[in-house]
Amino acid sequence: MPPPDGKFDAYDGSASDGAKKLGFWRGWGVAAGLAVAHWCVAVSACRHNSITFDEVAHVGGGLGCLQYGDYRLNPENGILPQGLSG
Repeated sequence: MPPPDGKFDAYDGSASDGAKKLGFWRGWGVAAGLAVAHWCVAVSACRHNSITFDEVAHVGGGLGCLQYGDYRLNPENGILPQGLSG
C-alpha cells in the first residue's frame, strides 16, 4: 500500500556512481591480486622444480615416425602424438 503522499522511500536497487566505480576497481583489484599470486606460485615452483627438457626426444620421435616409419624412438607417446609432434 503506498504512503499517503504517494512517494516511496524504498531502495530501488540502482547503485550510485560511486558504488559502481568502487565495484569496477574492486574487480580489477581482485584480478590483479590473482595474477600476482599466480606469478609468485610459478616463480617459487621454478626454484624447487626443474623445467622439462625432453621435448627434443618427443619431436625427434615424431620426425622419425613420419619420415622413416620407425616407431622405436620415444615409444611411450604412441603413434598419434608422435605423428602430431613430428
